[in-house]
Amino acid sequence: MKPKIDKEYLALVIGRLPDNEGKIDLPLPGRDGNPVRALTRYKVVHRFSETTLLCVHIETGRLHQIRLHFAKLGHPVVMDDQHGDFAFNKRFRKDFGLKRQFLHAGKLAINFDGKRHNWTAPLAEDLAQTLGLIEKSG
Repeated sequence: MKPKIDKEYLALVIGRLPDNEGKIDLPLPGRDGNPVRALTRYKVVHRFSETTLLCVHIETGRLHQIRLHFAKLGHPVVMDDQHGDFAFNKRFRKDFGLKRQFLHAGKLAINFDGKRHNWTAPLAEDLAQTLGLIEKSG
């Protein structure tokens, strides 16, 4: 029996998502390059003036799944230099000092052999500082 794996991320995306929660069910390239199903669910944690903080769960594990899905929605992850908004990221870096993408793997849970195993990771200091600065800026 395959173990059930739950992954939870915190992501800051560009723009203000209109819905408080949603799902993105768009195919992404698989290992052989052919499209495969990819499902991402999200809930809004907080809307800022130019960004939205999200709690994100992926039900499939595709390469760059979160980054690609939100970019396809027109709300790329802040500071994503591959799939993001270069002009926005340049301004964001100048205003808030963040030097990497705002995507944090916060929780991992695995149901295996009848037991649930949980791991958590605190938000990195640079990401926490960035959130504080955004909140202060209004």
